[in-house]
Amino acid sequence: MEKIADFFYDLKDRVTNPLFTSFIIAWLIYNWKIPMVLTFYKFTDLERDGYKSYIEFVSKNLQLQSSFLTPLCYALGYTFIFPILRMGILAFLTLIKTKSTNYNLRIAGKGIMPTERYLSLKENYKKQTKLLTSIIEEEKAAVTKMEEMQVQLSKENQQNLKLLSETSELKDDVSMLEKEREKLEAKLQHYKKLSLVSILNGEWEYKSYDKSIEYMTSQRLFIEDGNAYTISSSTGDKTLEFKIQNYCFNNQTNQISFLKVFIPESDKKFNFQLLNYDNNISHLKGNEDNEWSIEYQKII
Repeated sequence: MEKIADFFYDLKDRVTNPLFTSFIIAWLIYNWKIPMVLTFYKFTDLERDGYKSYIEFVSKNLQLQSSFLTPLCYALGYTFIFPILRMGILAFLTLIKTKSTNYNLRIAGKGIMPTERYLSLKENYKKQTKLLTSIIEEEKAAVTKMEEMQVQLSKENQQNLKLLSETSELKDDVSMLEKEREKLEAKLQHYKKLSLVSILNGEWEYKSYDKSIEYMTSQRLFIEDGNAYTISSSTGDKTLEFKIQNYCFNNQTNQISFLKVFIPESDKKFNFQLLNYDNNISHLKGNEDNEWSIEYQKII
C-alpha cells in the first residue's frame, strides 16, 4: 500500500509540474488534428479522408519537430522566460503608475486652491493640532505618573531590600541560636550521662598507692550500675568488692566523687573518693580519704 501511495504521489507531483503542463498544452495546440479525430471522427469519416485506420492517421500526422520539439520549446519558454517577462512588465507598469502619480501631484501643487477648500483644510489643521496637543499632554501626564510610580516602586524596593536584609540577619541570628541550642543540648546530654553512675560501667585497672609511692596495689575491677567486682587474674571470676554510693560530678572542676562502701562490711565501712576525669571518662585520677592516691584506667 505504501508503494502504491508513493507512486500516485510521484505521479501527482509530475502532472502538476509547470513544465509538464505547459508541454501538454503546447502539444495539444500544435497537434490538434490527432485529438480531434480520435475524439469526434467516425471510422467512415476516416475512410473518406483516405485513411485505413486511426493508427495510420496518427503515424502520418506525427512529426518530430511539430509534434515534440516545437511544443517543448514553447513549454520551456513559458516556464522559464515568461515569468521574467511578466516581472519586467509589472515593474514597468508600476514605474509608469508612480511617475504618473508624482506628475499629477506636481501639477496640482501649481494650481490655485479655492477659498472653501483652504478654510476647510485650515479648520482641519486646527483640529489635528488640538488633537495632537491633547495627545502630547496625555503622554506627558502618563510619563509623569509613570515616573511617580517608578519612584514609589524604588522606595518599595529599597524597603523590601531592607526587610530582606533584616530577614537575613534574623535568619543568621536564628541559625546562631540554633547552633548554641545544639551545643547546649550536647552539653546537657553529656551532663546527663555524667550524672548517672552507669557512666562508670566497664572494666577498669585500679591502682592505689600512698603519697610516698612506697606501697602500691593493683587490681582489675568490673563496674556495673554502681557495683564494683574484682576479677581473678587466674580464673576470671568476679567477686563483689564494693558499692558506689552518693555519686556526683562537678563540671566546673571536671571532678567526680562517691562513697566506696565495702562488701562485706569491715571495720571501716566506706571511703570517700575524689577523682579528676578526662573528656572520655576513660581515665580517673585522684585520692581516697585524702590518704591514698588512686587511679582508674578503663580497659577498652
